[in-house]
Amino acid sequence: MKVVKILKSQIPVDKGKVYRFGGDEFAVIYTGGTLEELLSILKEIVHFQVGSIN
Repeated sequence: MKVVKILKSQIPVDKGKVYRFGGDEFAVIYTGGTLEELLSILKEIVHFQVGSIN
């Protein structure tokens, strides 16, 4: 759930939404920005996850 909280804080409300899809799967609907912006946000999340495990 930490990742979802970070995702929601990174994606402005007018640019997209994060939905729980099932279990620990989530869907991101991102309509107000570029693909590059979204990929940048997602890369930060991946680094956070990997960094928090170690």
